[in-house]
This record gives sequence, C-alpha cells and structure tokens, in this order.
Amino acid sequence: MDVLIEKLNGERKKFSEIGLIPRDFLVSTAGVRTYTSEITGRPGTIDKSADYGPRSITVPFMFGSEDMMDYVTKRDEVFAWLGGVEAFWIYEGRSLGYDVFESPGESEGVPSYFEPDIIFRKRYFVRRSSELAPDQKGLWGLDSISFETVGLPFGETPDTTLTPMESGGTYTFTNPTTIQVYNGGTERVDPEEGMYLVIEYKGASTNLKIRNKTNGTEWSFLGSSVANNSIKIDGVHSTLNLLSIVRNTNLELVKLEPGMNNIQVTGATSGTLTFDFRWYFR
Repeated sequence: MDVLIEKLNGERKKFSEIGLIPRDFLVSTAGVRTYTSEITGRPGTIDKSADYGPRSITVPFMFGSEDMMDYVTKRDEVFAWLGGVEAFWIYEGRSLGYDVFESPGESEGVPSYFEPDIIFRKRYFVRRSSELAPDQKGLWGLDSISFETVGLPFGETPDTTLTPMESGGTYTFTNPTTIQVYNGGTERVDPEEGMYLVIEYKGASTNLKIRNKTNGTEWSFLGSSVANNSIKIDGVHSTLNLLSIVRNTNLELVKLEPGMNNIQVTGATSGTLTFDFRWYFR
C-alpha cells in the first residue's frame, strides 16, 4: 500500500517517495452530532435528528536510514511534509496484489520491498490532529500520525464522471428526454452541502427543466438558448454562456441519490446534456 499527500498548491508526494512505509490506513466512521431537547418532568430527551461530525484517519508508518546523520535528515523531511497546520488531501493507495517488504530486524538496514501497482481510488480532505515523535530503533524510525477531516467527512473519488474513472455509466446524453444517471457512492450528491456537481446543456432549448424523478428534486429555467449556447449548473450557480441566470430559475437544484437516478428532461429541443460529479462515501 501507499499514501499520497496533495497540498492545495498542487504539490504531491507519495509516502514511498520520501522513504516512508505505511503499515496501515485506518479510517474511522464519521462522528455523529445529535440534536436533542429536554422537557422538565419528562424522562430522557427528545430526538431532533442528527448529522455527521468529522472522521479520523490514522496512518502508522516506519522509515529507514543509512546512518545516524541520515536518520535526522529523513525525520526532518517527514516533519516538513506532515508536520504543518494546513489542510490537504490524503489519498489511500491500495494494490491489487500483496505488499511484500522486509521489516526492520537485526540487520538494521533499509528494507527491500516489492509493491505492485498502487491505485488511489479515494481521498479525504484533512488536517493533522496528532504530534509526530518518531521512536528511533537503531537506523529505523517508527511512528503514527492521525488526521481529522475538514469540511465534509466523506471520502470521495479523485476523478469525476467525465474524467478517467471506472464508473461503468454514461454521463453524456444527446437529445435527452428520459435518461438514467448512476451514482456509485453511498451518499446523495448535494451541491448545497459543497459536493461537486456540474450539469451542462449545450444546444437549443426553451424553458429547460431537469427533474430527478427518483427523489423529486428539480431545476428549471424560464428562458431559451440556441445552438452552441451553454447552460451550466455549477454547484449552486446557474449560467447561460457564463452569465448568471439564477434569478430566471426556480432557485432549486438537482440532487443525485446513491444508485440509479431517473432523470426527466423537458424543453431540450436539440443538444447534449452532461453530468459531471464525484462519488462520495461514508
């Protein structure tokens, strides 16, 4: 296995590239934040629903060095990449085979290990929540680092449905009327919660309406477009050729349930509709 760090400035580094060997990638469920009230004289509490809190991720790891001075250099490089206060993306990398490596033993040498191709299929937006203090065992350092999610507590696919992704679905529709859009995650894709969803229609239309019959959500536009025009619903923003048309919509958004979503499109006379989003996982 491996772990990939991606900073907000675009810098990326795998644990293996700085000599770290992750021993596991421990992901908790998201916390539960409950809402209750109490009435004097009534036992217990009144349940007023709940939602998700942050989740924690812990990665135990080890690293080897050539000599005592090299150990300090390796330790400081670990601190440089993992010891900051900024939030970043962390990717869980797993292989289709087995990771084989030589654990530190009597030889105290840097391990030789074989890793099949690593696939990074899920990422989390996190900030460090623990201190780093490697336990030095000769030329080896052993430690564990914990993170807590920032914003949404869900894991998400790095790619979207319109970028290279093993989605198994179709997300581009020509002259759409009744279509099906597949969400392979466990969570509803809801732009109002900050989830990535871009729906774009290119072509002629009159009073375009997109309705998800699976959950009843609907977006509609009182207006028209012609060939080569672009109507885009990007998160909570709606535009026609990059100009805002929010005030001419019903001020609602289409949301996608896990699994197959049955979408009804009206007012699209000749054009192409695309759904670009990520899958989210609890």
